[in-house]
Amino acid sequence: MEKQVVIEEFAKKQFNEKVMRSSLPLSVFKKYQQALCHETEIDRETADAIAHAMKIWAIDLGATHFCHWFQPMTGLTAEKHESFIQMDGEGEPIARLSGKSLLKGETDGSSFPNGGLRTAFEARGYTYLDITSYAFVRGHVLFIPCVFVSYTGAKLDQKLPLLVALEKMNVNASKILRKLGYDGFKSVKAMIGLEQEYFLVDKAQALMRPDIVFTGKTLFGESMPKDQGMNDHYFGALTERVSSFMKEVNQKCWEVGIYASIEHNEVAPGQYEFVSIYNNVNVAVDQNMVVMDILKRMALRHDLICLLNEKPFDGVNGSGKHNNFSLMTDTGMNLFELGEDRSSNLRFLVFATAFIQAVDRYATLIRMACSDAGNDYRLGGHEAPPAIVSVFLGDHLHRVFEELANRPNVTPLEFEKLYSPINNLSALPLDITDRNRTSPVSFTGNKFEIRILGSSRNPAALNTVLLAGIAEALGEIDLKLKDIEPEKLSEGIIKLAHEILSCHHRVLFAGDGYKKEWAEEAARRGLENYPHYIDSVETLKTPLVRRMLSSLNVLSEAEIDARYEIYYTEFIETVLTQGKTLVSMVDKGIIPALIKTAALYKSTAIAMNGSATAIAKRSAECGRLIDELDRHNELLSAGIKLASGNHSKKEKAEMCVHSIRPLLQEIKDLCNQAERILPKEYYPYPTLSDLIV
Repeated sequence: MEKQVVIEEFAKKQFNEKVMRSSLPLSVFKKYQQALCHETEIDRETADAIAHAMKIWAIDLGATHFCHWFQPMTGLTAEKHESFIQMDGEGEPIARLSGKSLLKGETDGSSFPNGGLRTAFEARGYTYLDITSYAFVRGHVLFIPCVFVSYTGAKLDQKLPLLVALEKMNVNASKILRKLGYDGFKSVKAMIGLEQEYFLVDKAQALMRPDIVFTGKTLFGESMPKDQGMNDHYFGALTERVSSFMKEVNQKCWEVGIYASIEHNEVAPGQYEFVSIYNNVNVAVDQNMVVMDILKRMALRHDLICLLNEKPFDGVNGSGKHNNFSLMTDTGMNLFELGEDRSSNLRFLVFATAFIQAVDRYATLIRMACSDAGNDYRLGGHEAPPAIVSVFLGDHLHRVFEELANRPNVTPLEFEKLYSPINNLSALPLDITDRNRTSPVSFTGNKFEIRILGSSRNPAALNTVLLAGIAEALGEIDLKLKDIEPEKLSEGIIKLAHEILSCHHRVLFAGDGYKKEWAEEAARRGLENYPHYIDSVETLKTPLVRRMLSSLNVLSEAEIDARYEIYYTEFIETVLTQGKTLVSMVDKGIIPALIKTAALYKSTAIAMNGSATAIAKRSAECGRLIDELDRHNELLSAGIKLASGNHSKKEKAEMCVHSIRPLLQEIKDLCNQAERILPKEYYPYPTLSDLIV
């Protein structure tokens, strides 16, 4: 019975094609479908009809307001609620949503991060309907997915660049497929599946920690006595409290048409994972933003707090968001699917080499798009791949691609022999590649899994740069295929693959990314290694990146510069906020607790006439920690003041990396030492053991 209810309730609050088909006149529905396929634009009459049907549907679900829902460069989402209730010509209330209001909205472009593209005296910004993503109802509000641009048309959000890159890839991929003899399809789309990791902590305990409240993570704290070393949390039984939370998360996701597929305990205590089924990249990005919001809201209902920070606790694994990426035609042909004949092998070869070229050429851009200040603490920590971007293909494919890279004259027959072990394996119900969890990018049978994406990040940026890089690579391949005669297409593709792989096979790596030898080998190969996220942002100033993004119209030069400014500002503010919070917690909590404890030891020593040396030892340790923490806190306060001064953003970021962050670590170590000796009743903050559920 419950199963039937779930199916009946699924997508109940999503204004999808099924709802449109039943609520719109056939002529209007067909115009919508034509607009979806870029065959025509939605005219005002069609927009009015869709808006009217959407309004009636939403009101029936209890909605009283609507909003244009968009993704500004905060990395989050934004919304402004407007009521359906308006005044008619006779002063009476009427429920209204016009086609004009559906298609376009206006907001203040200067109040969102814009990198100088908008100022207070030229603040107007517009939101425009994204018809590729369905509207949905949450609570009393109808959410209408939109893109966000300035008055002059500058892209102020994360979605519009993604849509542009997606279309560029579609055009170039379609050209190549038709040259390879594939017909009967209309478009090529990018499909992604996202694995969202997160932590749950007790709300009452978490609210007593200013670091969690203000920074989303703990800035100090000893590991639990029993941590993930026992390996008994991964896939373990869910507690009743967590199970109840997940049940409500699933219900909320299913209502708006999100296929909540998998839920389970992750490796670290208190860490969990939410997995949704593959979807079109732009839809999957929208849905992931909804999922993150649902996780946070539902957690509060269960007296929990959901932490999406990449490294909220020391001593246990951090959180990522694996981005499983594939290319597929609208007819369902996966372009990364290994086949059993020459045609499908050549198709796979073209698109796999295009992917490899994009990853190698724009490795630093990918590293940047996956990260923020928080991901620095996760990458390379024997819990996540290193910051050196490489691609793992699996042993069989690795050998094939290395052979193609090193041999200039592989014939089609030799190519088939190289592929034969893979062809044989593809016929078996087995994965043809192992799961190398130390690799930032891994081929897993019919998709590439990008594992360096941070858990808190909007996946739009990563998929935008991936699609843009692939679009560029496919465009170059298309130009070279023009000069190849049809009867020599096989030889031409193999030769072209050799040319690409000979330049880019350095990014292929089948070993253990955790070993220090890999960092040395990567340096010899010329692969870039940026332990600090902010250093990777400099790639936005390189001619290679700027030319690619601007030539594809994904981002203009001004829009690239705006993002450069925004990323620096976000990084600096994140680190400074952590610094200010830590100074306050030490001054108001840790040092007073140590002083109180030292006084306790002193009075106890007097009462015992100094007969216990352990008391004197602990008292001296309290004194040492008080002095050390006070000295470090003064240094940190001075560093924060300096980094807040009149310096360039790059100079401020360097202060954050080379001065403030080391002090944060040193103070963290001192606080952890204090936690070990402070009596529980004197320790001022909840410990990790208190927080984890």
